[in-house]
Amino acid sequence: MFFTDSSSKENGAAAITDEMRLTLAYGLHYRFKDIPYEFEEFAAGVMENCLGGNATTTQRSGDFGVDILHDRGRHGLYLGQVKCKAPGENVDYEPISIIHSQIMKQRAKGGYVITTSNFTTGAQQYANEIKRENQIEIHLINGYELVRYWLGEKENWFASENTGGLFTWLLKEVTGWPKY
Repeated sequence: MFFTDSSSKENGAAAITDEMRLTLAYGLHYRFKDIPYEFEEFAAGVMENCLGGNATTTQRSGDFGVDILHDRGRHGLYLGQVKCKAPGENVDYEPISIIHSQIMKQRAKGGYVITTSNFTTGAQQYANEIKRENQIEIHLINGYELVRYWLGEKENWFASENTGGLFTWLLKEVTGWPKY
């Protein structure tokens, strides 16, 4: 079994390296490249396990570019698009644009685009512009990050919102209370 913490080396277990994570990301592409709908199911399962809530895939056609509907309860609805791309075949801004349009249309809280590859610089800049100008976050999850979520190594972004503890979180949630 593989572990990610430094104490695992002391116990004789092998640590997962960055090279192994990249190999797993490449493997995801080769596993799902001919069956993209199964990759959508896989990605929805990973995101549901990581973020909680209920993530379901949409119909195979006529979904207007939305592959995953992710109901996060009090955190709202998140929309996802999934791209199973070969290593080096980076995803451009278009899927981000489509998800942004659907977020606005469906009044969703945010979204994510997942790929087995990576994102172009233009795609990353576009996602950052949307966040800065519209306060809508579209998370870009490349193959490496997807593997980290899959292995349980990476915390979801909702957990990081509550880093101040329960009391601080309650202060942020209740309107009119002072923010410390």
